[in-house]
Amino acid sequence: AYNDFTIFGEPMRFSSFSHVRSLCEKYGKPSDCIECGACVSICPQHLPIMELLKTISETMEPKDE
Repeated sequence: AYNDFTIFGEPMRFSSFSHVRSLCEKYGKPSDCIECGACVSICPQHLPIMELLKTISETMEPKDE
């Protein structure tokens, strides 16, 4: 969802945000990350996961209402 949003921008906005909302409901929000680093060492793509979760949290995470 985040990739689609960053690549396609506004046309994918609703779809991307809806997908993120459903993932948050099922797995928790990106801001729930406790920055333990466990995911970083096992990521096969060597992504900066903790940094990406912060960005996703700021740009796409549903705000508590």
